[in-house]
Amino acid sequence: MTEKIVNIEDELLDDDIPEIIDFTKAIHNPYINGIRKDVSINMPVRTLNYFRDQAEKLGVSYQTVITLYLSECANNKREIRISN
Repeated sequence: MTEKIVNIEDELLDDDIPEIIDFTKAIHNPYINGIRKDVSINMPVRTLNYFRDQAEKLGVSYQTVITLYLSECANNKREIRISN
């Protein structure tokens, strides 16, 4: 039979508690700005579902799949063609 722990603080050992890291002297990373930017876009539900399906197959988030696809287009300087 398992005994119920009434007060968890009584059961913790010093080895169980991680060290507390002091961030008071931390500085902002000057290289982080410009690396990523949050955006909001409207897209057809069918298009979003396509990326969600792809993401599910890959085991990643749909945002990651969209980012990877758009990055690939930009890195390869893919020309955008709009057809009616």
